[in-house]
Amino acid sequence: MLDDVMVSPDNDPVAPEETESEAILGDGKIIDCITGERPVKDTPKEQVRQFIAKALEKEYGISFEDMESDFPIGEGKRHKTVDIAIFHPQHEHKIIYMSRAVICRPTPQVGRTIKLRDYNEAEKDLKVLKEIMEEVETCQYGLWTNGLDLFYLKREQTRFDIRLEPIADWPMAGESEKPHDPTTRTQMHLADEDMLRVVFRRCHNFIHGNEGMAKDRAFWQFLYLIF
Repeated sequence: MLDDVMVSPDNDPVAPEETESEAILGDGKIIDCITGERPVKDTPKEQVRQFIAKALEKEYGISFEDMESDFPIGEGKRHKTVDIAIFHPQHEHKIIYMSRAVICRPTPQVGRTIKLRDYNEAEKDLKVLKEIMEEVETCQYGLWTNGLDLFYLKREQTRFDIRLEPIADWPMAGESEKPHDPTTRTQMHLADEDMLRVVFRRCHNFIHGNEGMAKDRAFWQFLYLIF
């Protein structure tokens, strides 16, 4: 394409200049969207982290500046790492200002229909996230995801203990907390293209994997739901 080629004064083609990010990006590396410049290893887990960070920024209005990857919690045997720590806007990235925590895991094998789990079935996977939310008093919301499963939690401090309640979704950045029914909470988001694909896949997987409907019937049933 003409836009991809530059021409020198002597009418000789000139290759486009290599950008700084391209120059430092080696094989098997991608640019971290949270920092906007740091190259990170391109692994299945990292792909999930980059995907969810972009979705949080676009759909929930959470700034990349308020996120930090691999944020450490505790020491020694109690040491844990938050894959994406989210802090109160315009505050230092210190544990006392951490408001949300995200734990990421690699996406299950592509090509298979994965049965969607409920919170009880995912209890083992949610253990680390729950421990972090119990330990960090300011962490009001948590998310565990493998790019397909999405489990949202809210921290409720009672007089005698801490409860981590399943919720249907996170509030938007800056949204005031309001009492809600976890099974009916809905809110409008600016749709992220990749997140829409996840939503469609989750719907199809539920119809096929959880309801036991044949793949072709599940596909048409899914179309009925959309239209």
